Amino acid sequence: MGKIPQGAIPHHCFHVLNVYFRTGHIAVANTIESMDSCRIGWGKIKKVNDNYLIVKTQQLTHQDNKLILSEEIDKTIAFKLLSKSFVNAPQVGDIISYHWGWACDKITPKQAFNLKKYTQACLDIANGLTKLN
Repeated sequence: MGKIPQGAIPHHCFHVLNVYFRTGHIAVANTIESMDSCRIGWGKIKKVNDNYLIVKTQQLTHQDNKLILSEEIDKTIAFKLLSKSFVNAPQVGDIISYHWGWACDKITPKQAFNLKKYTQACLDIANGLTKLN
């Protein structure tokens, strides 16, 4: 096994956005949907229901032969099952992280900023805008 290339980012999103294409997969709808579900997303809570949150977020999409984050959308995210949750007492306006459609944690604006920053860096690598050595 060779060395990890210079410029690789030790972030889950690097794996999600780059391994698919490096292993011969192509950008088809179900692949993009799986990649979007697997990446760690973030968003602001707009509505709290019994077991679900409506969150303002972005989704991964394929446009002009590039992976990008969409304009903001409303997305339903599960946060509770059998009275158990990783996110205690979510409120409208809270920012959360999510993975595979499940709320993981309340996060700070700085943490959301960093998720966006590193997600964009991983997108740039996947799109060939940043080269790995």
